[in-house]
This record gives sequence, structure tokens and C-alpha cells, in this order.
Amino acid sequence: WGGAVAAGGLALLTVVLTFLRERLSLPTVFLLYICLLVGIAALGGWWPAVLGSVGAFLLVNWYFVPPLHQFHVASAENAFALGVFVLVGGVAGLLVASAARRRVEAARARAEAAALTRLAGAAIGEHDPLPTLVEQLRATMGAEAVAVLRRHGAGWRIEAASGPRPPEGPGAATTSLPLGDDAVLVLRGGPVAAEDQGLLSAFAAHLAGAVRRRALEEEAAASARSASLNELRSTILNAVSHDLRTPL
Repeated sequence: WGGAVAAGGLALLTVVLTFLRERLSLPTVFLLYICLLVGIAALGGWWPAVLGSVGAFLLVNWYFVPPLHQFHVASAENAFALGVFVLVGGVAGLLVASAARRRVEAARARAEAAALTRLAGAAIGEHDPLPTLVEQLRATMGAEAVAVLRRHGAGWRIEAASGPRPPEGPGAATTSLPLGDDAVLVLRGGPVAAEDQGLLSAFAAHLAGAVRRRALEEEAAASARSASLNELRSTILNAVSHDLRTPL
């Protein structure tokens, strides 16, 4: 968007100011171009602002600084004004781009803090947080589908999923992260940005804990069932031996 505004905005502003050239002074033309450069920097950052400054310098020199339609500057005063124009435009673009970048970084940090707060609440407050964590991960990362897979024999079994047609194996996913020896987190969608890797790693750590928690609960349930069967078997054997003792 910054590049598009730099190309189209400079051309449009030049056309408009060309028609008003007799009514406007050179400092006014400079100020209008600087305002446009500030907008370019706010939209596109530093590099579109630099390219816009170079383009604005050439356009102002060609269309508005005497002698017109030449890159030669007749007076030293106009040459100094052009130099100041480029300097002010570049510095203003740099400051605006830096402020915009800091604003984006602050918004991203607030979003990550809110996501981590929800993540911690889901991991602590629910009996089985795995489905909630997967749903929150898909919403936070903007992925098409997210799933936690656990190795089952020679293939994979979906432990929890969110989104349509979740990946059924690491090969069908855009991004995959291991969650231990026999589990993996898979995402389908666009690539994960570098600045989102930390948040994804935090989700992966909580998901790994949730997977281990579910595995321990399954083992505990299996042990409880085995204990119940052993107790039932002992009860039956005691009853049968008591019933056989009398006739024997």
C-alpha cells in the first residue's frame, strides 16, 4: 500500500499542482509533497518513504523549480531549498515509519499477552484443556485448521482438532511442531511469521502438557479398570472356593 500510494499519490499531486503552479509558491509545493511523504511512511514504512522522497525530489525539480523541465537548478537558493526538502522529507518519513512500527509492535505485544492469558486460564481451569487450546491456537494464528496428532501404530490418531479438514499427518500440514515422543502439532494455512514463532512455541508447550495430562489420565483409568477386574476376579474365586469347600 505504501508503494501504491507513493506511485499514484505523487503522480496525482504533481498533476494537480501543475495546474495550480501559478498560484502556489515553491515552499507551499514543498510542504504539500512532505505531507504526502509522511502519509507514505505511515502506510508503507521506511523504504517506500525513501523512494517517495527521491521521486518527489525529481518531480519538484522538473516541474516546479526554475528552469522548468530541466534537472538544472538556476539559483543557489532553490538548490538549498531542494536539499532541505529531501532532508526534511526523509527525516519525517523515518520518524513516522518508526512510530508506526512501534505502534504495530505494541499492538502485537498486547495481543500476545492477551492470548497467553487465555492460554494459561484454559490450561488451568478445565479438566481436559486440549480442545480449548487447539481452538484458541487456530483463532490466534489465523490458521485454516489445527490438530494435535498422536502416534497410533504405524499411523496417526487425531487427539483434538479445530477447523475444516484438519491434517491427518505431518505431511499434510503447512507447519508442524513435536509435542513429545509420540505427539505432534500440525497447522494448515499460511506460513507462520517470524514474530509469531514465540507465541506458537508457548502454545506448543501448553499443548504438550495437555497431551501428557490426557495420557496420564488414560493410564490411570486403565489401571482403575484393571484393579476393578482383579477385585471382581478375586471375589468370584473366593465365592467359588467357598461353595466348593463344603461338598469337598
